[in-house]
Amino acid sequence: LIPFTEYRVQVQAGTIMSSPSRVLWSDPTEMVTFTTKQTFPSQPHGLRVEKNRLTSRSFWLQWQVPKRPNGDIQFYIVYLYEKNVSSNWTLTRFHRTTNSSREAKVTALTPYTKYKVAVAAVNTENGEELVSQSNRWIKVKTLDEEPNQPSNCLLRNRSDIALFVSWHSPPPGDYKVAFYEITYKPLNEADHEIRVYDESVWIRGLLSYTEYNVTVVAVTNNTVPFFGPPCYLTARTKIGALPRPDRPQLTDIVNESPSSITIILPSLNMSTSPIYYIEVFVVELMPGAPWSENRTLPSLGDDYVVQVYMAKNITSDYEGDRLVIGTGEGEDRLLKPYTTYAVHIRWSAQEDDGTQITSISLAKRLTSFMHCRRLNHEPYSCFSLLHWFSGCLVVFWLSCLDSSCCCSGCCIVSHSRDHRSYTDTSSQGICHECVQGWIYSRVQLHRLQR
Repeated sequence: LIPFTEYRVQVQAGTIMSSPSRVLWSDPTEMVTFTTKQTFPSQPHGLRVEKNRLTSRSFWLQWQVPKRPNGDIQFYIVYLYEKNVSSNWTLTRFHRTTNSSREAKVTALTPYTKYKVAVAAVNTENGEELVSQSNRWIKVKTLDEEPNQPSNCLLRNRSDIALFVSWHSPPPGDYKVAFYEITYKPLNEADHEIRVYDESVWIRGLLSYTEYNVTVVAVTNNTVPFFGPPCYLTARTKIGALPRPDRPQLTDIVNESPSSITIILPSLNMSTSPIYYIEVFVVELMPGAPWSENRTLPSLGDDYVVQVYMAKNITSDYEGDRLVIGTGEGEDRLLKPYTTYAVHIRWSAQEDDGTQITSISLAKRLTSFMHCRRLNHEPYSCFSLLHWFSGCLVVFWLSCLDSSCCCSGCCIVSHSRDHRSYTDTSSQGICHECVQGWIYSRVQLHRLQR
């Protein structure tokens, strides 16, 4: 019979007749009911650990009832094994459930420790405990506790595109650090994360001269991470190199007088470059000086250089983008009329360690202007009629009396009979309005001469 099973029994008496061959049955007795005794149950099955309820000091087990209970399960016994000093598994304790519930909580454990666990079912018969064989044991490892904060956290700005972070492991505790999580971000931007298994890391590919917030967090257990308190750090990357400003174009330079020019300053992103001051150097060049695209500042000993001086030294809080060179104030000397100059604009900044960084923008422009401020002045002239032919060519030798005029000097001009065109054969050139005025005056003299 099957243990702990109810049966019903009736008894009938029967007589076997030989002729004819048959069985004569008596009336059945009354029905008798009985139950077989309990015995040892089979082992529970389906033992597992609830991962979402696993902690550093406890865990929950669940299992299924034995396939053959062989009685009324009264309770279960949970066996807990640990490794001893010889690394052998030893039964350290067992836990009885208070009822036939198919789950149990095992507590008072050590964080980050491996255990083996098994469960047995228990029946009772006449006060005797009938304990099943335990099921196949399973392994479980408790989680780490929340780690402490890393110590001696340091953040160094080693370059304009990289920061170096270092730290020491947290103080000892009931945990084992699996890795460190490093987060960094510029102000008001999204976080970037790095998983690090050492105690230092380079953070590369950063923006120059930008402040970064960096956190260092110790993390325990790779499957269910426990994050410790973060270590907060802040540093700004170095300047490295100033952005290369655009070289002023000819359209960025305005001639307002024969003694000064106005330069529209190149744009520079001040938010990423701490400009401390701006220096403007003026280089007077000899006539016919070659044009060089290099951005180094010439010296007085260089070929074609007449003089070099610093005309302006302004701070970064200078307002506006227009700068007049040749004001005559201080070192900003008046420029010579009709002279070739190169203008060098040097942007300067300074690292935290005192290292100076510069970037140079270069421009070259004549200081001559395209019109005379005094159109009505009468030039002094002497001329001679060199030759007559069908084109009636007249050659003049001219000199302007106004020393401030760009036409100061000697010029040779020839014009045709219709007085609509002229040719400048001088070494310096002559302004268009002066030519028109002189042609008109010479036409009158020409007629008189003729």
